[in-house]
Amino acid sequence: MLFPVHCRHVACKEVEFELTRENLEAHLPQHSYYRGSDFLLLHREGEWAVMALEKHSSKPSEEVFHRLTGMRILSLPATTRFVRDPEVDILNPTALATRARRELNERPELTTVVIEGEFTHLSFIHEPDLLPIEVHDIAPPQPPKLLHQAQRVLAYQDVGAPVDLQPRVGDLVKMAARAETGEVVLPCYGGDDLPSGKTIHYLDRLPEGLDELEATLIGCRRSLDIYQGHYGGEPARFVNICPADDEYLKKREASKLPNGSPEDTLCLAKCCQLKEGFEAQGNVAYVGWGATLQDVEEALCHLVRRAIDGGVAPVNEAEA
Repeated sequence: MLFPVHCRHVACKEVEFELTRENLEAHLPQHSYYRGSDFLLLHREGEWAVMALEKHSSKPSEEVFHRLTGMRILSLPATTRFVRDPEVDILNPTALATRARRELNERPELTTVVIEGEFTHLSFIHEPDLLPIEVHDIAPPQPPKLLHQAQRVLAYQDVGAPVDLQPRVGDLVKMAARAETGEVVLPCYGGDDLPSGKTIHYLDRLPEGLDELEATLIGCRRSLDIYQGHYGGEPARFVNICPADDEYLKKREASKLPNGSPEDTLCLAKCCQLKEGFEAQGNVAYVGWGATLQDVEEALCHLVRRAIDGGVAPVNEAEA
């Protein structure tokens, strides 16, 4: 049996006996258990243990309580920790796994974390793992919009596995500061944190006289098209930040199903050529610059499904 990284079918019971393997094997088979409970959390004097249960039947048409036909001890007190955190939605696998990883980072000997989260609901996570997904974005604004949207999606939605968002954010301020010209053109306004010694223009405002200045345009191929179409010429310098021309992302686009090599990294990025929804190329899912939360959610779900197909995603539900 594969055990879940999160579980909704959990029962909890306080006991009087010491939580040893011998005591669990002696006491638990003597009792009946609710047919909907697949896992059992036991606690005594601040110590916890977690079991997976096998019962005579779980069919709704049969009796409510069933005798055990088997059980497996997932963790004993030495490897189990209880955490009370009312900010954690225990039905959200990313939230549950992220919170549990904090405990395991402090105590590597742990395998299982029992969490009392929102509304005092209880769940547990056994050997928590998260699927890394890189988020390629540009700042300002801060926080970067796509990263912020992805974080919001994972806060309310189960996308199929716990996800660890890993930002890869290009800094327009630093790019502007490194420009060889004193005049710098950015695609659009993103904030007031601008480098000293540079004059910043915004292409979406189509400033007059820009074609007469020796300026560096920082943008994508569409930005260059707009500049050429409006001003009838080329900027003095062009810094290409178009995802379609990013060699790093091109390698991920050409990758097959994930198998652990660097080129198999899953990536979420955005492209101004895309108007709605998402578009997948290999291990990269693109959304538009005007992407909705639903667009981002669908892109994340696609990447997780790809990881599941490749056998590299954390298990997200029990399987016989």
